[in-house]
Amino acid sequence: MGLDNLDQNYYDRSFPGTNHPWNNSSIKQVAKYRKKPVVVEAEQFVIWDLKNIPPFVTIQGVTFPVTKEATIVVPTLEGQHIASNLDWIIKGVQGEFYPCKPDIFEKTYEKVG
Repeated sequence: MGLDNLDQNYYDRSFPGTNHPWNNSSIKQVAKYRKKPVVVEAEQFVIWDLKNIPPFVTIQGVTFPVTKEATIVVPTLEGQHIASNLDWIIKGVQGEFYPCKPDIFEKTYEKVG
């Protein structure tokens, strides 16, 4: 039994009496997309002395409690995410915050102005 048969069996059990979408010729193929060039604000979360971790840090005007493991909890649109030391905290286009690992940040963003 190939993957398509497994998918068909799952779909038939999950949605009885409906047409299987893999048989629908109107389904579009996967396309490639590029992120729109949107400027965001970002600040790196840095604790220089891990022997003296402060109880709080302020990043982009927001104060976050710091754990003894040198992490902060960042409320995002998808729930709470943990940011580690050296992660970037990005303010998105809707004013939301989210953490980003340094290597991903470097590949995705470049400084403007």
